[in-house]
Amino acid sequence: MIVQRSGKLKVENSSFDSLRNINVKGTNWTGSINIINSYSEFTNVDLRNINAEDAINFVNSKGNLRNIEIQNSSSDAIDIALNLIGCETIAAAPAAAEDLVACISPFDAIIFSLKILSVGRSPH
Repeated sequence: MIVQRSGKLKVENSSFDSLRNINVKGTNWTGSINIINSYSEFTNVDLRNINAEDAINFVNSKGNLRNIEIQNSSSDAIDIALNLIGCETIAAAPAAAEDLVACISPFDAIIFSLKILSVGRSPH
């Protein structure tokens, strides 16, 4: 599990395989990568075989996602709650996909046919 709790995070040209969520008492971190109160940029990033509620979980954060590929995520690929995240070229094939979810304003992306993106107003 990766956690960024403040500041800036830049991830480029990277691959992650078999990341998983770790239950940390007193937190509600649901991702294999958790971005909290931060600014982040993910460019040309592949995530595979993810064992977490979310492959990437954003909480109260800003940033950009460019050319992201997520394969074999056990649940959601990306969870965005109370964030301003720009989305561009995201491909995902989660293992458990049931709902139709759209990446909508203020996001710049496409409508997905599977539940790969959770967009909410509150992380709770």
